[in-house]
Amino acid sequence: MKATKLTEAEMTPLRIASLPTRPTANSAFGGKGYSSTEMKEAFDLLPNLIAERLNLLIEDALDGSLAESMVVNEKGETLTAVLNRLSKS
Repeated sequence: MKATKLTEAEMTPLRIASLPTRPTANSAFGGKGYSSTEMKEAFDLLPNLIAERLNLLIEDALDGSLAESMVVNEKGETLTAVLNRLSKS
């Protein structure tokens, strides 16, 4: 399975709230001197990470690795094992 949980440590530096108050101002004025393109890219960082992880989860669902790793009952059976057992009944 390729998908992993998003952590706070990954998301925090990508949030809009992590930008300085005046991101387009130069560093002497507490900013980062971002251009308009850099500002747009900063706004896209977290949504891009979320989209990447969602795509990995979708890939896992399509290739069966999600069902193989998903424990669904008290016996510890995976979804794949249960479906295989039920299909043979």
